[in-house]
Amino acid sequence: MRNGLLMLCVATLLAGCQSRTATAPKPAVARFLLEAEADRTAAVTLPVSGVRLRVLPKPVILEYDIVNVELAQVELGRCLLFQLAPDAARDLSRLTAANHGRRLALLINDRPMGARVIDQPLLGGTVLVFCEVPDAELPGLVERLKRTTAELRSRQVDSGQKVGACLQAMDWGIRAVMLPANDCDRGRSRSHSNRLQAGSYFTGARDGEALMNRLRILPALLVLLAVHARAQRVELAWPAPNDAFTADHPISELLQHAGSGEAESGGFGGVRSGGGQFHEGVDIQPTKRDRRGEATDPVFAAMDGVVRHISLHPGKSSYGRYVVLEHPGVTPAIYTLYAHLAKVTTGLRLGATVSRGQTLGVMGRSASGYAIPKERAHLHFEMGLMVTRDFQRWYNARKFGSPNEQGIYNGMNLMGFDPLDFYRKHRARRVNNFQQYFDRMEPVVKLRIATTRTPDFVQRYPSLVTKDLPLMVAGWEIWCNWTGLPYRWTPLTGVDVVGMRPNQVRIIEVNQAEERRQRSKSLAVSRKGGWVPGEDLQTVLQQLFGLK
Repeated sequence: MRNGLLMLCVATLLAGCQSRTATAPKPAVARFLLEAEADRTAAVTLPVSGVRLRVLPKPVILEYDIVNVELAQVELGRCLLFQLAPDAARDLSRLTAANHGRRLALLINDRPMGARVIDQPLLGGTVLVFCEVPDAELPGLVERLKRTTAELRSRQVDSGQKVGACLQAMDWGIRAVMLPANDCDRGRSRSHSNRLQAGSYFTGARDGEALMNRLRILPALLVLLAVHARAQRVELAWPAPNDAFTADHPISELLQHAGSGEAESGGFGGVRSGGGQFHEGVDIQPTKRDRRGEATDPVFAAMDGVVRHISLHPGKSSYGRYVVLEHPGVTPAIYTLYAHLAKVTTGLRLGATVSRGQTLGVMGRSASGYAIPKERAHLHFEMGLMVTRDFQRWYNARKFGSPNEQGIYNGMNLMGFDPLDFYRKHRARRVNNFQQYFDRMEPVVKLRIATTRTPDFVQRYPSLVTKDLPLMVAGWEIWCNWTGLPYRWTPLTGVDVVGMRPNQVRIIEVNQAEERRQRSKSLAVSRKGGWVPGEDLQTVLQQLFGLK
């Protein structure tokens, strides 16, 4: 079977290599390189201004990341507008958020042509850059760029059988497509990365036309990779040895009640005090105890991730001892939280990479401000999103009277969703990943806010943004689920917020039945025939936008 798949890819490759076209306009291949101060950098010099940049040799945006090129008119003149594919747009958002003040250098056919300063995170996959060529040449350059982009994206595989075969053969099929012409002829294998080194399309090829034909094949496989990644199934581990969930045992064998005797009180949501008290996660029972009756179950990382926070002093948080992981390998990059630990694994350090199923600590009953009896020891487990990196400003403004010991990983800055609901849907294959889960959330409140501010929440979770950002953001339309989690963001232009004052919030739709049913959260309050934000929604908006 593997040999058959290999022959399929080779046959496709050879068909591209052997085809000929009568004439082929000169391609215009655009790439972007990132300015850096590392040792292994290359120098590029812009042709008119003479500006000299030190850049990393590996492009951060490649030609097959680009879906369209247009000529744009801005206040300072005409520039090129590059629109990126969704996956590349998310990568660019993270890259630019982490490299503020550096520059992106534009190369066309490996010649430096322009640069732009990263003055803010680039959201929505749109890159504007001034090109150092005469204005009269810009329309022709744009046409060449558009034609090359269309060529690179023209070959789509429309047969389900080919899709399956290519996905199975992707690891070596793409490498075969990337081989230079002389390697195709000799049948030698060579290891290449997904992203080609700068200049590889224009060096080492004996026949330019054959090379362009190979480029027409490559995007088809790359498109398959993007589709495959979008539907990629997240690999999960249950965070505790209690297998009542996976064994379909009663919920009373899985969740630890909160003193009421009702297992549901250990679940997510308004499950306590008759539905009026909100619980951010799920409380999982232990399966083993020592002779003193203390829980001894290990606690596991739910996914591959990075350790972002460790609180070793139980008296400083109602979580007791707890660990927070961030999961940059999933979209959006959610956090998971593991609380009330008896102890944290020795050697676990901030910034350390952990693997799915790796032991983080031991289940326990540590807490602050209240006592958890040993018979109710449990793991408090959360999945969710962080609201803001500017949490301390909000915390100071509220004047709580005690210091914030946990920084941005204070529980008031973390908004969870139901872990058990996600695991159930994942297990039933109703969702494969977190983006699908968020896409299927139901809104309870839809609102608009007039603001030019782009919260860091959007910058950290760009997949929640529904469309490209305009040149000037004038506001946002935000959809919140019943807990107030802002899971869908649409940027607005000035036309969309006409008549609204700066920072004015206007609720445009409320699911009244659900809002009344969920008594543990107040998102919208009816007032004078309209709706205004309730207490919990006000808190979220204050944290996101700095509202008072």
